[in-house]
Amino acid sequence: MTFQGALRALAGAALAATLLSANPAAADETLTVGKANPTSFVFALIDVGQAAGIFGKHGLTLDISAFGGGPKLQQAMAAGSVDIGMSTGADMALAAKGAPVKAVASILNGVDQVIVVSPKSGIASADDLKGKTFAASSPAAASGWLPTVLATQKGWGADGVKLQIVNSSASAMALLETGQIDAMTIDPANALNGEKAGTMKIVYHYSDLLSKFPQYAFYATNELAQKRPDALKGFLAAWLETVKYAKANKDETVKVIQGVIGMDAALVGEVYDKLIGMFSDDGRFDAGSLDVLLSSFVDNGVLEKKPAVADVSTDAFLP
Repeated sequence: MTFQGALRALAGAALAATLLSANPAAADETLTVGKANPTSFVFALIDVGQAAGIFGKHGLTLDISAFGGGPKLQQAMAAGSVDIGMSTGADMALAAKGAPVKAVASILNGVDQVIVVSPKSGIASADDLKGKTFAASSPAAASGWLPTVLATQKGWGADGVKLQIVNSSASAMALLETGQIDAMTIDPANALNGEKAGTMKIVYHYSDLLSKFPQYAFYATNELAQKRPDALKGFLAAWLETVKYAKANKDETVKVIQGVIGMDAALVGEVYDKLIGMFSDDGRFDAGSLDVLLSSFVDNGVLEKKPAVADVSTDAFLP
């Protein structure tokens, strides 16, 4: 090769390298993912997929953060600082009210939440909760919505329990311990942790009320769905692979989740055994359960009119 030919070859190689580095497809795409609760076993499964390299295999890097409740997460999504949120199905009421999001996948086929009280309260069962005060991040959040559904089912009416709005689970736990509230709705990991510490007592499992229900869902901003649909599709495909991986690899899953939520490995393993079978394998909402959820928004006074399914959710991005 002549000297001039070598120069041309080097120049061509340099140009190709420049074009490759400028190509967005050559690098992983980053998605910001928010959890409504930092210590939820269910939400920590996203970290399992990240640690196992499943999202990376789909060309995605996740920037994961946590918030003190669904309303705060939805505020972050509305502000554009979070692309995808992991929260409760009850947040569909916020979408109906104009939040720029839609539910794009079901996470859990059932309700994992429980009611806890102080061991010193004298409350022995759900029947003792009429007229009692529950901590809630908002009336539309699961912590506020589930107690009112229970009150309605018990025949007490939607106002058969009282709600005390709190800023965080930590605040609610402090109020419970000091007797300023009577009960709170939390996930089983925190409930079992509280029982072992002697600060809580589980008196009711909401699964007895709602055996099959869209308790948790992924929410995507309208901007992400419209401008980066392939990234959203890749994310949901990777999530379903994560669920499959977690169901087949208990030890690895427990290890990652333990590190995320900071609880004893034996306790996390106990929660794994209770919940792992409830994770949705296909991400699709059960039509009947979704109808119950949307109807309840009117029954409990959260909305004046039942929203259309298409206004609050879509399965268009699922595999």
